[in-house]
Amino acid sequence: MQISKRFTALFLAATMVITGVPELPLALSVQAEEVYQEATPETAQMQNTTVFEKALAAAQNENTPPAAKPLPSDLDGNEANNVVKIARSQLGYEEGNNNYTIYAADLGVTNNLAWCATFASWCMKNAGVSEDRRPSKSVLASSTGILTWYRDRGRWHRKNGHEWSYGQKSDDSPVDYDYEPKPGDLILLETQGGYGDGPDHTGIVVAYNNGTVYTVEGNTSEDAVSSREYSASSPKIWGYCNPEYYGSGSVTPDPTPSGAWISLSNETVPHAVLQGNTFSIGGTITSSSNLEYVGICILDYQGNEVVTAKSSPNTTSYNLKELDNSVPFGSLSSGCYTYQIEATNVQNHHFEQLYNAYFYVYNQGDADFYANIINSKAWKHTENNNNNFQIAVEGNTNSLRQVWHFVQNGDGSYNIYNCYDGRALGVDSDNIVTLDSPNVGWYMLWDGNGQMFMANNGNKVMDMTNNDSAPGTNVALWSLCQRSKSRLQCQ
Repeated sequence: MQISKRFTALFLAATMVITGVPELPLALSVQAEEVYQEATPETAQMQNTTVFEKALAAAQNENTPPAAKPLPSDLDGNEANNVVKIARSQLGYEEGNNNYTIYAADLGVTNNLAWCATFASWCMKNAGVSEDRRPSKSVLASSTGILTWYRDRGRWHRKNGHEWSYGQKSDDSPVDYDYEPKPGDLILLETQGGYGDGPDHTGIVVAYNNGTVYTVEGNTSEDAVSSREYSASSPKIWGYCNPEYYGSGSVTPDPTPSGAWISLSNETVPHAVLQGNTFSIGGTITSSSNLEYVGICILDYQGNEVVTAKSSPNTTSYNLKELDNSVPFGSLSSGCYTYQIEATNVQNHHFEQLYNAYFYVYNQGDADFYANIINSKAWKHTENNNNNFQIAVEGNTNSLRQVWHFVQNGDGSYNIYNCYDGRALGVDSDNIVTLDSPNVGWYMLWDGNGQMFMANNGNKVMDMTNNDSAPGTNVALWSLCQRSKSRLQCQ
């Protein structure tokens, strides 16, 4: 008689309870039963071990996390110092199967979840920080939970003013412009670009020098413990949690291993790609020691990773052509993207971001045409009035002031000229003005919210301040966001 796999798993789990064998999760019991089915009588009798015991051992090994790297031998009474030393000692640790880590196992929290904050708490525990001064286990899978835990104890220093809400959590703390991060602080980061739901990653500050923050972080893009560095003014930084540490003394800054370096040369990078076309990347990465990770990331305008390509060369030189087929430019929709190249070598797992710049995927439109530019929300024409680019004062009349001549450039962007006096749309800081000759081109792009005009010197689009579409209101440049205020488009 064929007995169902689920019945067998339940039976095995019950047997473990009755016989005193530590209970396994149901999924692990299923794995044990699968191994049990494959075992033979001969293997079952080896060393007087039962089939079930061998199956159980195999199933347990399947999700056994890798052991932690050895802890430093020079820990002292300075807890902040100890946290930094311990964090650095774990550089290069890689997670096991199914996101399992020894850090979650040691703390007694659920494995198979994001473990950046769990790693930070594990470092604090081994540095001597008592449980009441560490974030509770219930918040370790959530960076927003870390934020609110420290904020409720007066130990949160906010660095950006983005409004957010996630579940029942939000933050209206004032921005602390004066706070400088300290070794041992927890840094909360935005790695996915969706500022509306709060921070999504946690790291440990190991040094702060001359406006640069150096960190060690668990669960990085390499699924490992890695080092990172950020400008203190980076918009990725939500803020810092300043734990209550005991002990005195200072941490000796050691942000960069002596002599460690990684460089990029002869790079071929995208600037403007016609939608549907391929693009061939290139470049050579060289390093002071063997490269353990090379990555190419493409982020959309919200900072979400839409393409990732990785390699572990284990050589001191790497040709990015090796990743060419793993970066499908032809599948990208119209829009603005960020292209990043990064690498880590084995010399204390030194990390560097080697390239980080915008590029555009554009549609092939008519090379030369005439059209109105309208405020799509209010359906009002724009005009050139005394060199200002504004909502038309006289209504939608199609006068020459309201008609624009589009001439396409070689990169796919357009120079836009007013038909009244031939002046071109240009930019002056975040103001859009008319000039004798253009100082930017304009991409006509599309996303889920419709058409938009984006200047080819960054990622800002034509938009209206505070949704104001009153006649005479100037059009301005605004950073592209998911909830555009009031975009402009062709008609």
